[in-house]
Amino acid sequence: MCLAFSPRLPSHAQEYPNKVITIIVPYAAGGPTDTVARLIAVPMTNNLKTQMIIENVAGAGGIIAANRVAKAAPDGYTLLIHHIGHSHRSSALSQSCPTMRSTISSPSD
Repeated sequence: MCLAFSPRLPSHAQEYPNKVITIIVPYAAGGPTDTVARLIAVPMTNNLKTQMIIENVAGAGGIIAANRVAKAAPDGYTLLIHHIGHSHRSSALSQSCPTMRSTISSPSD
């Protein structure tokens, strides 16, 4: 117990971020969501002192990109920026389309 409170023990926690952060945009480059991602990446890069990569993963109304982020390691290095207007449509599509339903991970997975 006394070792847990010793001020001389080295910290094993890693600083965040210690590698590149990827922002996934579920639409083609040059659109409004891509523009917003690129605009917010600049101050994020300056504040976090790490490189930000914008990756455009277009297709299926954002489902492909959202699925990729959902399956990424939950470490905070893969982010999704999504237009809220399309979020409900993608959710409804995945529930009504059997092929899409089988490829999307649910919170219970």
